[in-house]
Amino acid sequence: MKDRHSVVVIQDVPVIHSEFLSQTIGVSMKRYSIYLTKQCNCRCLYCYQTDYSSIISQFEIMKQIEQVKKRTSKNEYVVVELIGGEPLLKMNLVLYCYEQLNSYFTNIEFYISTNLTFIPKELYSLLDKKNVTLFVSIDGDKDGNSLRIYKNKLFVFKDVTTNIKKLVSGGYGNKLVAHVVVHYNNVYNLSYHVSFIQRLNVSMVDVGIIEGYYPIITKKFCDAFIKEHETISREIKMGIYKNNVSTLLFPPKKTYRTGEEKIHYLLRKTVYEKHKEEVKQ
Repeated sequence: MKDRHSVVVIQDVPVIHSEFLSQTIGVSMKRYSIYLTKQCNCRCLYCYQTDYSSIISQFEIMKQIEQVKKRTSKNEYVVVELIGGEPLLKMNLVLYCYEQLNSYFTNIEFYISTNLTFIPKELYSLLDKKNVTLFVSIDGDKDGNSLRIYKNKLFVFKDVTTNIKKLVSGGYGNKLVAHVVVHYNNVYNLSYHVSFIQRLNVSMVDVGIIEGYYPIITKKFCDAFIKEHETISREIKMGIYKNNVSTLLFPPKKTYRTGEEKIHYLLRKTVYEKHKEEVKQ
């Protein structure tokens, strides 16, 4: 098992066309994830993380940055995702990574994964950079987002939507990608939740696969998952969404080690193939 502090590398990944995420545009990239902190102000019920106290030092961050530089030439297209925990709790490290890598690579983009329950003042100047995007965790409306909670068990929904609206009104809507985790509280009306998030005027809605904390993925869940994605495919084709919707509408890699991972793969494969049929009609 990899050290959670190590850089996660995906070599030569095709850049996906943003309209349907169903075709490539012939550009390859190298994508890295850098862990900035394990600390988080939330305790989302599906979170994989159990350690919220360990400190990741700037020296450890520096080692991760050096790995990125060592494995990638200066002129390659690079995407760096800054993750946690909650990265915005460590804005000094966010800024450090940006400065170190942006000055080294000629073609680099930064994705910051965040719960956006708060907005550090330093974030605004960073979002003014053309190569920085926020991936904001939100699973739908208040009911769909009910698994996302603070340490004190209160729901994060109101704070997150308020901060999304604040950034959109400030002209940063094009810098926001909403990331949806599919779970039992939102799968049965997933297309509605995607539409709800679209109306917040983010630039894109990214729908992720089911988290691995479920002991059993039922047939009912799978059927709903496929049906809701069929609705999303039709609505994409009809032009209902004014912004982009990134779902599982791209070829999945046939890599799985457990029965649950195989179910994930087959779900993605089914959704992808059905989407291809829909957009051809």
